[in-house]
Formats: sequence, C-alpha cells, structure tokens
Amino acid sequence: MENWIEYKIGELCEVGRGSSPRPIIDQRYFVDGDIPWVKIADATASGKYIYETKEYVNEFGASFSRHLEPNSLIISASGSIGLIKFLGVKGCIHDGWLYVSNYNENFIDKEYLYYFLIYYSVQFNNYSSGAAIQNINTEILRNTKIKLPSIPIQQKIASILSSYDELIENNKKRIKLLEEMADEIYNEWFVRLRFPGYESTKIVDGLPEGWKNLKIGDICTVGRGSSPRPITDFSFFENGNIPWIKIADATASSKFVLETKEYVNEYGASFSRYLDEGSLIIATSGTLGFCVFLGIKGCIHDGWLYTNSYKMNMKPSYLYYRINSLTEYFNNFSYGAAIQNINTDILRKTSVLIPTEDILNNFYSIINSIDLEHKLLLQKTKLVQESFDLLLPRLISGKLKVEHLSEEKELLMVAEPRAEYQNQNSIK
Repeated sequence: MENWIEYKIGELCEVGRGSSPRPIIDQRYFVDGDIPWVKIADATASGKYIYETKEYVNEFGASFSRHLEPNSLIISASGSIGLIKFLGVKGCIHDGWLYVSNYNENFIDKEYLYYFLIYYSVQFNNYSSGAAIQNINTEILRNTKIKLPSIPIQQKIASILSSYDELIENNKKRIKLLEEMADEIYNEWFVRLRFPGYESTKIVDGLPEGWKNLKIGDICTVGRGSSPRPITDFSFFENGNIPWIKIADATASSKFVLETKEYVNEYGASFSRYLDEGSLIIATSGTLGFCVFLGIKGCIHDGWLYTNSYKMNMKPSYLYYRINSLTEYFNNFSYGAAIQNINTDILRKTSVLIPTEDILNNFYSIINSIDLEHKLLLQKTKLVQESFDLLLPRLISGKLKVEHLSEEKELLMVAEPRAEYQNQNSIK
C-alpha cells in the first residue's frame, strides 16, 4: 500500500444524521405528501440505489426531516446496521440514516467511499451505543479511518467494482422481466381464460370444455419436510455438505433456491427429507402457499411441504403458479390456536383448475424455456457476486494492484472462485 495515506472520514467529508417528524403517527406530516421519505425498510440487501419509498411527506413534514439530492450517500445507523446506499431520488431521510456530503474531491472519490464502506460495514456491527440497541452514530462514522491511494487509483478501483455491480443489476432486471412475462402468460391463459383457441371453445358448467377442478391429492403426492431434532444438536451439522433448505433461504424475489445458509451431514440428512433439484416446495407458515423450486439437491426443513409423483399430465411448472395464487385461500385456515399454517391434508384437499392436455403442453413448452433462461441468469449472477466479494477486500486493502489491470478477462481471473480458477488453469 505504497503512497496510501490514512485519514478519518470526518476530515474529508461532512457526516450528518437524518431526521424524522415526530410523532410519526401524526398525519399532518404526510397528508397529500409527494416528497419521498426514505426509511430503512425502503432499502434491500441488493441494489446500489433506492428509487422508491413506501411513504411520502408533505412540505410541512419535510421541514422536520433531512432533505437530500439524488446520488447522496446514506448509511443505515440502526436495525440493519451498515446498509450503504445511494439515493436514486430527491427526498428526505429518516433519522435511522446517516449521510455523507461535501467531499474534499482532491482527496476522496464518492464512489470509492461507497465501496470502502461496504467493505468496512462488518466493523460497524461491532459498535454498540446503548445497553440493548445496536447502532452507529455520526461520531463513529466521522472517526472511521480510511486509507486512500491517489484519486486516479480510487476511481479505477471504483470503476472495476461498479462494472460487477452493473452486471448484477442488469441480470436482476432481466430476471424480473422474465418473471413478469411468465406471470402474464399464466394470468392471461388461466385467470382471464384467454388461452389459445378460447374464442371457439365451448363453456360447459362454467368451465372451458374439457377443463375440470380436481383436488391436488388426486394429481400428485403431497408430503412434508423433516428436521433433525433438537436443531441445536451440532452432531447433525458437523462437517455437513448437504444443503438444508429452511424458509429463510427462499425469497419472494426468486423462483429458485440456489444456496442455503446451513448444511447437514449424512447423519442429519437421515432425519430430514431429501429432494432432487427441480422439486416444488410450499411454505406451511408465514406467507402460506408460497412456492419455490429447488435449484439444488438437498434436505428440506419441516416448514416446507412438497409435491411429486404427478399424474394426468400435471407438472410442477403449472402447479407452482396455481398454488401461489391461493395465498388468501390458505390464510382462511388456522391450524393451532395462534399460528396460521397449512398441512399436508389441507393441501391435498385443495381444488385446482386443470386445463386440457394440449393447453398444458403448450404452457409447459413456453414456461420451461423462460425458466431455463431465468435459472441460468441466477447462476451467472451468483458467480459474479462471488467474484465481487473476492475482489472487494483485495482492492480496498491495496493487496491487488490495479495500475496494470486493464483487460476484463484479467480481472475476472483474479476474482473467480478458486475452484473455477484452478479448472481454467488445468486446461492450459
């Protein structure tokens, strides 16, 4: 790290805190509001910018908050500590945010600071202000030490990391478009009943001719996941390499589960339910009926149901959409005194609309093509994210010199996961 000079962030930038109109329940601050009010909940773990907010303040409410311009850098100070974001909109920030402004551009580049703070964010969780509440404040951020190379080197590092961010964001946008396309096809064909040939299809007993309502238990097998108990017993997980899929591993933003936070060993797997890649699993609690596909082989937690052994030309690619559309229906069931959930019996007895074989085959052909591209994009995004995670500490720490790094291929080789890098070397 030759010629890298250490500063405190507060020596090079202004650090401040957001502000909130109080009490927040007072509607005078929000009625007819059109000024975005950025709260921690508006930020997600992914995405560099915040473009949308759930709440808006009016001019009166904004007078009690902190107004910032687009491209302002903000850092979450409580809750999910250390979320680093740029504002994609002009708006006001909640008092759960810190902000950085008025940079000394002779010494520090804003984009570089953004990536430094991502690198450093794990350290923020080591601070505690108050007995029970984990947070950071303006003083902690001002006194945070940062080693800086020259501005051209900072800009080059930020440019390299931004290229990975942009690729990840572009892939996510493409995935979202694919999901919207698939949803629209399902809704057009099976909700609005404007399927191919609908104009000439007779309606019999309220359904297109040849269509019928059947119980899920009549068209496939329904089972439940299983968990080794007690879950706190380390013997089930020691040296584990079998993915153990829990509800927390699935998100509403992805149709496929490609990775898990925990792994069981063979002993733990013997107490769980092992499923193949492509299996459809359904949440029994939380968002009832929420479905995802396994993009990996693994064992499922007892918070999941699953379907297999399909009959009558039924495939999970149709059942996925049908079950996901029944969330409100499932919420009418209460299994237990206080906990809303569903079980195998409820799912088996749930009726679903079954189209004719030719319509289903047509649907499968289109959806399978979309799903294939969707899954490939997810896998590529995962690899790019892994590369970013490897590059970030090496670039910010100065361990990886960037002066002579210019070719994209060269950058990818330094960033690739070790196994992938070794595979490429073995081919040469």
